[in-house]
Amino acid sequence: MARKFLPKLLLLFSLSCAIFAYGLVVGRFKVFPYGVIRDARTAFVALIGTSQGSELDGDVAYKHLVHNPTVRKHAPTAGTEMILVSGGPGYLSDHHESGCLAWLMDRDGEIRHVWKHDPSLWENLEKVTQLPAVSGPPYPVGMHLFDNGELLVTYHASNSFPFAVGLARFDADSNLLWKKELLAHHWLSVADDGRIFVPALRVVDSPISIAKTEARITSDTGKIYSDVVLILDPEGNVLDEIPMLDALFQSGWEGLFTRADSATHSGDFATDDPLHLNDVRLVSPEIAKWQPWLSPSDLLVSFRNINAVGILDIASHRFKWMTSGSTIAQHSPRFYDRGVLILDNLGGDQHLGGTRLVKIGFDRGLPTVLFPRPDVEIPDLCRTQNCGHLDVNQDRKRVLMAVTRSGALWEIDLTTGKVLWEYLYVHPRGDGTRKAINTAKYVYSVSFLHNASHDTKRP
Repeated sequence: MARKFLPKLLLLFSLSCAIFAYGLVVGRFKVFPYGVIRDARTAFVALIGTSQGSELDGDVAYKHLVHNPTVRKHAPTAGTEMILVSGGPGYLSDHHESGCLAWLMDRDGEIRHVWKHDPSLWENLEKVTQLPAVSGPPYPVGMHLFDNGELLVTYHASNSFPFAVGLARFDADSNLLWKKELLAHHWLSVADDGRIFVPALRVVDSPISIAKTEARITSDTGKIYSDVVLILDPEGNVLDEIPMLDALFQSGWEGLFTRADSATHSGDFATDDPLHLNDVRLVSPEIAKWQPWLSPSDLLVSFRNINAVGILDIASHRFKWMTSGSTIAQHSPRFYDRGVLILDNLGGDQHLGGTRLVKIGFDRGLPTVLFPRPDVEIPDLCRTQNCGHLDVNQDRKRVLMAVTRSGALWEIDLTTGKVLWEYLYVHPRGDGTRKAINTAKYVYSVSFLHNASHDTKRP
């Protein structure tokens, strides 16, 4: 009997040895299928890291349980402007079966216009690795609304590698005008001439040298996100690409990445996401008048993972102003009162929620907390562990804050610290679970016909 199975056992043993040997060759010489295995491993590592998806902060006890999108007016001085709100898969499904990409609403919560979510938009991704039944569908993050109703949108994908997907532009009727899988992400700016300034990333091999020092940026996955600012024409074609690590090193900011290590003295910075660029703001001619060293087309950028906000000269690719260490994991820097208003995600008073709005002057003084204030009542805890979006009103007195991980929008009086108006989003007729809002913007005037019925008013 043993002799009968001996040839099969020898064959199995030989195959096992061959597979093992080829595995050694794959690892040593990086031949096929090394790339497939590496990307799958890296994607899996992304799954167990911080999610870029739309899950809300699980440790927040909300004061208000609502079962439909809900508006609360807290003061007669609240604004009357319409609001653009970002959505995604399943959002406002009573308006479109697959959900609404975004919508325009008035201050009573009445939906005036919707852009439909297309679940097939990013079906065939070439640069993003997704795992079946694990990776989430791409969802919208940053938005720019044009006067004619066209909508420019950046997309992320949760539990994918990388998390950044790209950029798409739609007309007022939700028809796709173009899309680009540029690995663009987060929040963008559009110039008056139509040029688009948007964060994007490149996946590069580890390690990366930190300027001319002996220190390096290293990653256990073998891959590192290298953030860039893309300058695109109105059709999404790349006009220029500015690598952010190079700009920081050439501007003398390598100390943001190095540390003293008593054991090895290597100073290596271990991370696969050294910067996490999350916003690009264009300096307008009006804002450029605030300081003699500011110029139109300078860029205000935010780097979450080094707690830094800076102003970049796009001509020289050098930083001319930088603040670091006054905020923790911040988002959404906005020009305000001859300085910068910042959504400081984790630097606030934990008893008030942990998130705050601070102003940092160009003189590099200490941050001034504008919201929340201990002596001013707020509707709920001010907390968004990550994400968050600000839009400063043109009157420079009010700001619209998307408290992303709480599924809330707050209009805040920056002078008094009072919340004037509030919007809470849950899926209509759902279980009352809040859903993330990534972007909210004031809309002052539009030149396109609205497509939503006026009988869709929410309570």
